[in-house]
Amino acid sequence: MLTGYTFVWLEHFELNYLNLEMFSSETGKWISYKLPCPIPIQWSELADGPIYCYGALHWEVRYNGLLAFDPYKDPKSVRLIPFPDDRDLLSKYLDSSSQLCGESQGTLRYFEVAHGRKQFYLFSMWAMNDYEKGEWCCEFKLRRSDLELSNWLTRYGWFIPLSFHPLNPNVVYLYCMEPERIVSYNILNRRLDFASKPNDRGQSLHSVIPFVLPRWPVLVPIATFKSKKKKKKKVKCRN
Repeated sequence: MLTGYTFVWLEHFELNYLNLEMFSSETGKWISYKLPCPIPIQWSELADGPIYCYGALHWEVRYNGLLAFDPYKDPKSVRLIPFPDDRDLLSKYLDSSSQLCGESQGTLRYFEVAHGRKQFYLFSMWAMNDYEKGEWCCEFKLRRSDLELSNWLTRYGWFIPLSFHPLNPNVVYLYCMEPERIVSYNILNRRLDFASKPNDRGQSLHSVIPFVLPRWPVLVPIATFKSKKKKKKKVKCRN
């Protein structure tokens, strides 16, 4: 049962400092913090929304890594978790839209799409191996020639990673520019398949929000009533 909660409001960056405020339902007060950052960070370098994992908030800093903040740890501090050092997108001049970092099945994952150079792996993915040390473990690297493609997709398609499957750790969703569709990539069989209908309404498919419906209805247990005069009688409640 929820007994308390905490709000974290990220204000802005000031040179090498992160300014944020925290509200605790237990005290009913806001507290301001000015925390030093490991590297200079500009507001424009932050990706949309924090990633919650391991009980901490993580802001993706383009090209550099994750800025981690644990609201329940004292003293308050932030640390930078670098992205994997064996990835292809090491240059700041490459498109950051080819990166995807998020929570998947209780761990942090980093997925990368690299285009343009034959020596690059098309799809690569890492999972967090040691959170305290900030160490990643490469789960796979796949060249374009290794893909199992359906007849509808050429081997020169351009992909942008969108989201990890919220329930299946072996599926990643991507945006395919030609034909303009959302596709799913299965890590186990290396196959790309359609995940959406043709986009004939001119709607943007560049961003998706994974949403999982809660389990409903909730199962109601069978209640048993005891009586001195009568035998046991079971009453079944309707779901």
